Amino acid sequence: MEKKYLQKLWIALSVLVSIPFGAVACQPTPAEEIVIQKDLDAVLDEQAQQAAQEPEVSATPAQPYEAPERWEEELELPYLTFHIQADVITPEITQYPVLCVKSRTLTPEDVLERLAPLFDGAVSYFPDVRVRAEYELELMYARRGIWNPETEEYEPYPGQADEIAALEQLIAEAPDKMTEHSISEFSLPVLPARFHLKYADGSRVELALTSHSLWINYGGDALLQPECWLHEDNEMTGEKGIDQLQNVKISETEALEAAEEAMERYGLRNLGLISAERGRLYDSPARQTVSEGWILTWGRNDCGYLPFDLGTCSDSGGDPNIEYFAPIATEELKIYVDETGVRRLSWEDPWEIAEEPYAENATILPFDALQERVRKQLKYEWSWVDSINPYSSMDQNMCDLTLTYCLVPKKDDPGAALLVPSWIGRYKNIADADRPNVVYKTVALNAIDGTRVSPMQRWDSP
Repeated sequence: MEKKYLQKLWIALSVLVSIPFGAVACQPTPAEEIVIQKDLDAVLDEQAQQAAQEPEVSATPAQPYEAPERWEEELELPYLTFHIQADVITPEITQYPVLCVKSRTLTPEDVLERLAPLFDGAVSYFPDVRVRAEYELELMYARRGIWNPETEEYEPYPGQADEIAALEQLIAEAPDKMTEHSISEFSLPVLPARFHLKYADGSRVELALTSHSLWINYGGDALLQPECWLHEDNEMTGEKGIDQLQNVKISETEALEAAEEAMERYGLRNLGLISAERGRLYDSPARQTVSEGWILTWGRNDCGYLPFDLGTCSDSGGDPNIEYFAPIATEELKIYVDETGVRRLSWEDPWEIAEEPYAENATILPFDALQERVRKQLKYEWSWVDSINPYSSMDQNMCDLTLTYCLVPKKDDPGAALLVPSWIGRYKNIADADRPNVVYKTVALNAIDGTRVSPMQRWDSP
């Protein structure tokens, strides 16, 4: 059974270990202050006033943003070099509205209406009760320990013995299977809820529903693993690392078609494809592959903005001021497809977007000004590196720079966020540049005023 919090914990730990001791606490004050989130309202008001004072322009169509396809530069910092070999990725839009976003709360009625196709043909259901196999999977991970990236080994952790003992007791008491009920008895009075539906042919689907997520699973208790996770040896299972999965029986195009049909079926809209990668469902207790296929990820693409794959990144700045993080998570849809069809679908942190834009069309920085801000930001964020704080393999490779969006806090409204056009550059240590399982560090800037923003998704979704 997938454990989203484990993946997020792993990412959080990778962020912590990627920042050497003293990177935040001992960071010197640079000569030029790098401002984090100025008053965006004031910036937008100033732009609106300037636009009102300018004479009407003739009906010349607005032009796309002017930027090169690639930015190549050796950026020399005092104790390291950024090798900027970045593809510059921009959306095909000519206006850049700012949108007001809130977290959407799903009700049981919303969920049942959206998932009505799944109930057609269902003959029975099983209320969720954790069975022995689920606890056995957790026990396997508890016995393994926690990964220490410094020693590159799994190690014991505080409370491990107590956790193992508790899981062993739960395994002894847990049932082998769940109790079946007629579908005519089904009701969904509250969320969260978790249950299985059974069909006349004996097939099942598992549903996990909350007020902020839907999870549909035809894949049993198997783990969903992207191909990049399989490149290195797995000490727990004894598997040797592989270059790529060999038994994917459908093309990417076929997988996309099946996924898009599911999106239409469940009314999932305003989403753009972020990534398509090979992956598998893996039965850890049995140590065998259940299925090989495609993991497809979508994000919001309102107004033509490019969604961005936050799952590949960590935040390299280490700023402790949580106030500049948006108060809501980033909406994401992930679908796994193999030759039999959609095997797993997760839709998390859906948005509500105000009908009227917060700002109709913001003016964004020209590319040369943006480049200068990137240089200054990188110099600031790596200013802790000096002769007293050495950092092995310091040189960094920047692979791309994308004009996308980030969520920032909305002034005087703690439950809302503003979607603003933003630039996100991804980079890695030069030693890790060719390792796809190592997450990227990022430099992220508001495209309107050049202030720093955070592309990180909140880990404690409401």
